[in-house]
Amino acid sequence: MAAASADGARSGGRSPFFRTVLVGFGLHGIVHMAQALAYRGYTPGVATAPTVVIPYSLWAVRRLKAAGIESGGVGAAAATLAFLPVAVAGAHGLARRLNRPHGRGARTAA
Repeated sequence: MAAASADGARSGGRSPFFRTVLVGFGLHGIVHMAQALAYRGYTPGVATAPTVVIPYSLWAVRRLKAAGIESGGVGAAAATLAFLPVAVAGAHGLARRLNRPHGRGARTAA
């Protein structure tokens, strides 16, 4: 999101990368809410999705629209969904790397 935001600031919101990530950011907030509903309880992200993620996404899309810049609509949503498996795999790979034992005496999985 930081790289996309920087690109959006640089391009005045016209960057396709920024607009696609913005739509994806909003969609991921909806996914967090759906997960909590399906689980019928707390899930990670359910506190920030309705208070930060979704409101920011809606605000930003409205600001872009007021400036005459479309957020990308169906095309951005499709690109986001196509990129989703790559993003999820990358996040899980990074988490796995960060959570592995380090230092002397660290056990390795065989």
